[in-house]
Amino acid sequence: MVDQRNNSNAREKIVQNIPRIITDQKNKALWKQPTKKKVRNAIFIVEPDKAPGTYGFLDGFFQKKLGDNGKRCVVCCKRVLQKRKIPEIIE
Repeated sequence: MVDQRNNSNAREKIVQNIPRIITDQKNKALWKQPTKKKVRNAIFIVEPDKAPGTYGFLDGFFQKKLGDNGKRCVVCCKRVLQKRKIPEIIE
């Protein structure tokens, strides 16, 4: 049987020796919600007919939606980032 205290102590020693690369300030910035401009730029940086994402949508779908109603698409993208899932109904 493995002694949990020894296992925990070994883990703590390992973690203490891993250099801290990301500062608290940088970590907060990484978790900050992207702006409308950043979402828009991320969508338009990729060619519209590149390979589809996990849910089968090409970037052209999102680019077209941004052209038609950009605000709604950006809100949808931000919700996906927050909740980490695609809404059941995407119009």
